Amino acid sequence: MPERASDWESIERSPAFRRLTQGRKGLVVPATAFFAAVFLGAMCLFAFAPDAMGEPAIGSITWALVVGTVMVLITFAIGLPLHA
Repeated sequence: MPERASDWESIERSPAFRRLTQGRKGLVVPATAFFAAVFLGAMCLFAFAPDAMGEPAIGSITWALVVGTVMVLITFAIGLPLHA
């Protein structure tokens, strides 16, 4: 049995779809700005404080590894709500 074609224009005009897209814009823009600031800060630390990034933070784990891990976790934290 063939699937019914969707009326994309009526979906786009629906209030529920508009709320969904506005909600995404409300999350994506601040999250992108936040991650860009964190990324820029990390790159500055890596470039201008390499000795500090090589210092141990916890045992033999260096600050560079801690910063990189935090960036990965932030990426997941930002991306997961977009799929919910």
